[in-house]
Order: sequence, then structure tokens, then C-alpha cells
Amino acid sequence: MIAHTYASNMGDSDYYVGACRNICGVTLTDAHGQNSALGFSGTNSGGYTIRDSEFDHNRTGIAPNSLNNDDAPPPQDGSCAGAPQASCTFIEHNFIHDNNNPNAPVSGLAPVIGVGIEISGGHNDTMRDNRIERQGSWGIVLHDFPDSETPPPGSDCQGGVQQAGVCLFLSYGNVVAGNAFSRVGFFGNPTNADLANESATAPRNCFARNRVIGGGPLTSDPASIQSGAVDGTPCGAGAGVGDDRLLFGELVCAAGFGPCPVPGASYPQRTGLDLAPIVAQDSMPRPCAGLPRNAFCEVSGRSR
Repeated sequence: MIAHTYASNMGDSDYYVGACRNICGVTLTDAHGQNSALGFSGTNSGGYTIRDSEFDHNRTGIAPNSLNNDDAPPPQDGSCAGAPQASCTFIEHNFIHDNNNPNAPVSGLAPVIGVGIEISGGHNDTMRDNRIERQGSWGIVLHDFPDSETPPPGSDCQGGVQQAGVCLFLSYGNVVAGNAFSRVGFFGNPTNADLANESATAPRNCFARNRVIGGGPLTSDPASIQSGAVDGTPCGAGAGVGDDRLLFGELVCAAGFGPCPVPGASYPQRTGLDLAPIVAQDSMPRPCAGLPRNAFCEVSGRSR
């Protein structure tokens, strides 16, 4: 368990859980991640909970993802061990806002900018009862991911679809329910919305009971994204409704991988490097309680 922590100014992510697919067993709670490429990154991981935390002023807030890399084995799988259709990965009761920072530190390829929660090639994750505000691109976006990197030994497109030059990871079986949105999609590009779904793969990604704070219409791409979803029912076997053309192109553009598919569309570009001041944090009262003996916890023969 990770509790009562603050992280900032990371080129990759404030918090990271990876390479443990659906058996990670981690709870991240009462955390604050800001001013980084990603507030949370979960590569090829699942079986964890992120709750009661705040993510802001990153490029993207929370991003579980599948990659054909050394965080083997892929894919990102939020299911319960032994029960592939049930979710044991929960992103819940978080405050996610203002993740639109083009000048956050970035190491390597830049993540998509302006997103609260992004599921990239992952499946069987549950996002519920989060408050998501002031996201320029998308509040929550789910999409397939074609990974073109050359994998190291031990990673061989497990859980993906091998195609010419890429390992395609599909996004399916995710549940997005009861989230509240405010002022999302103000970059004003095509597909920018509270909710967006690129993948129509079965079992479908489900959307239910999501709403706009203070009332008003919920925006989504495709427009019918929340129709037919049944509260309390898992995703089911049928295919979903996705935008596999325009939305994919907008995601590519928002990450700076290529031009926008629609003339005139644009996303914030880097103009410098912002390093936020590190906020002083109180130490955990008994950080060594219950741990095996180790060099950090031994001072003059006594545990700290």
C-alpha cells in the first residue's frame, strides 16, 4: 500500500505500477501527483486500486497501458486472476483536473495531452465515481494501441495481435460508470469530449450513469457512447460502439506523433520546461512498522 504521498516533476510518471498484469495487489490512496508526463502509469499491470487521490497539471492524469516492452508480460489486464471477465482494477473516488501541461518534464515520447484517464490497449479496468474537471481533450478516453517498438527478450506481443511491424493491443471489457465531469473538451478539436471510445472490440467497453456536474448534456465520441449501458451489468459479449478513424487520428495528433486529421485542429505545444517547487511533506509516523530488518530501518540497533 502507498498512502499520503506527493510526487512531482517526473519525466515518466509520478507513480508507477508495472509488469504484474492482474496480480499487482497495490492500493494507491491519499496521493497527489502533478506536473509530470503522467500522474500514474500502469504498464502491463492490473489488480490494483487508485482511490481518494488527486492528479493535476500533468500531460495525462492516469494511464494504464499495454506495451510490448521489457515490462513483460503484456497486456495491461485489469481482470481478476482466474476470472478473465471480472474487474479487479479500480480507479475510483479521485479528483482529476487540469492535466493540460505541455511543459511538464517528458522522457522519450510525449503522452497524449489534456486527458484525465486514458486506457491505452488495456482491458477489464473499472473507472467509477471520479470527479474530472478542466481537461482540454478528453475526460476519459479508451483506445487500441499499435506498438511499433522492437521488443526485448521475454516480450513477444502476448495478449496482442501481431501485424506487419506492430503489435496491436485492443481495448475492451472496461467499465466507466458514475463519473462526474465539468468543463471538458475545451480545446475544441473534433472528438474532444467528456467520454471517448475508439474500440468496438467485444466484450464491449461499457458506459453508464456518467454525468455533467450541475446538469447539462454529457459529450462523447461517438455520440451514442452511453446508450444501452446497463447499471450493474458487466460489459457483456457484444461489440461496442467506437470511433476507430477520426478519434485515432486526434490521439496521434494530441501526442505529437503526427499531424491532426482535420485541418485547423491543434493541441498545446511545448514552449519550455516547468519544474514546480517540491512541497514539504510530513513523514509517515512509523514507516518501518511491520517490515523485515533492513539498512534503512536500523539506527544504532533499533528500528526507526
